[in-house]
Parts: sequence; C-alpha cells; structure tokens
Amino acid sequence: MAGDIWFSVLLNNPDATAHAGLSLNPSTNADPAAGAVERLIELAGNSLTFSADGNTLANASKSLAVGQTHLIVGKLTAGDGLDALSIWADPADLNDLGAADLSVIDQDLLETLTALGLYSYNPTGPAGAAAGGYLDALRVSNDADAFRQVTGVPEPSTLAVILTGGLLAGRRRRKH
Repeated sequence: MAGDIWFSVLLNNPDATAHAGLSLNPSTNADPAAGAVERLIELAGNSLTFSADGNTLANASKSLAVGQTHLIVGKLTAGDGLDALSIWADPADLNDLGAADLSVIDQDLLETLTALGLYSYNPTGPAGAAAGGYLDALRVSNDADAFRQVTGVPEPSTLAVILTGGLLAGRRRRKH
C-alpha cells in the first residue's frame, strides 16, 4: 500500500506496565528483548508514542487511561520521499477529527506498507506476569473510501459532497 493509508485499532492496556501497538513493515518478530522495533505505534501504559529504530519521534498530546479501551485512528501518507503520520486517540467526533493527537511529518518512514506487526507484551516478568496490552478490530485501507472503511463514517469532505448532492436533488424535485 502507498499513498494515503487509513487505519483504526482498539487498544487496551490492563495495567501501567502493559504495552500494545502496531509495527509498520516489521522485519523482526518485534521482540523488545531482541532490540528496537523499526517503526512502532505503541501504547505503553497510558502513553501513546511513535518511534523509529528505538528513537521516539512523537508523543501523543494526551494520556490514555489504563484499563479502558481506546479507539486509535491514523492516517499514514507513504511514498517516495518525506512521509507523514497523524494519529487521533479517542476522537470525540469522527466527522470532524480536528488536530491530530500525535503527528510525525517530513520523515522518510517507508515507501509502501507491506506488513503490520501486532505488538503486545508486559515486562513485569514471567512469574505471575500481567497480560500485555490487548488489540482488537484492526482495519487498514488505502482505497478511495478508506476512511469510511476503517471507521464506518464517510470523510467530512465526502459527506459534504453527499449532502450537497442531496440538497440539489431536493431543489430539482420542488421546481417540478
């Protein structure tokens, strides 16, 4: 996939030491003990971050409550050159996302998205360890209606076109 890629996922960390997220084009099994994961969208405890090669490039502007399920909606613009990643956490209105909670711009992230890795662990140790974070309902698309495919809601610009068309059709009917 290239161009504008929309995705959504539900994340829930059961405790403050749990981790869950998505690895973009993973080349390893994403085992944190084996080294840094290349491109990682991660909810660690209550902090949502994006990192590349072990370096945090962006932190979300808000913390996310531990023990609650959070809707993460993202848009990745990938291709030749400088890419962009925007992520909204628990958006209040899917018809108007507003400013992203986490943004990475002008970075060479990847040319195409060919794989996603699911990432979940808890470093508290094997004896009686709490579960890692939970992931559910992952959706990814780069189709023309990708936003609707991953959220169930038409993009605001698409919705405006639909409404304008409906209003014009209504006016034509009244004139006859």
